Amino acid sequence: LIWRFMNTVLNNFLVTGKINNLDTTITSNIISVEVPSSPLSISKLANKNIWSDGILKYSITITNNSNSNITNGIFKDVINPKYANVIPSSVLVNNSSYPFTYNKATGQLEINNLNINANEIVTVTYSVSKKVNEVFVLNNTAYLNDIASNTVKVTSILIRNCNNFARK
Repeated sequence: LIWRFMNTVLNNFLVTGKINNLDTTITSNIISVEVPSSPLSISKLANKNIWSDGILKYSITITNNSNSNITNGIFKDVINPKYANVIPSSVLVNNSSYPFTYNKATGQLEINNLNINANEIVTVTYSVSKKVNEVFVLNNTAYLNDIASNTVKVTSILIRNCNNFARK
């Protein structure tokens, strides 16, 4: 795949100083450089930013804005294994099951051979369950090959049972 999307960077420099005791300014020509950019955009969301109980669901939208197909893409996402586990039955690509691997020790979810057609949107969803009942923060970023999504921050809080308090 050849990236066809380009960003233009314009640059020049300015040098000031003294030549033969005369104040001098030299300005270079403007140089234009075409820098390739990815036609992929990746956006990640969680169904809650404050997680007290229940299941936390992530949704990652991958958009291929090019006229070329993406083949054999590798999707990776890591959830801190100290705090949460991916629920294997919840891993879906475009609402359908898709082969994946999940390493409980490292927390890495990986989907290999992900193909995204030209101008297509693919959605990866999965859910996680809490492993510990404590306050923690999950900062999480998904990747397709080397392209990163935004980072999603979810804060786990504790809800204590208040049934033992007297009611007035």
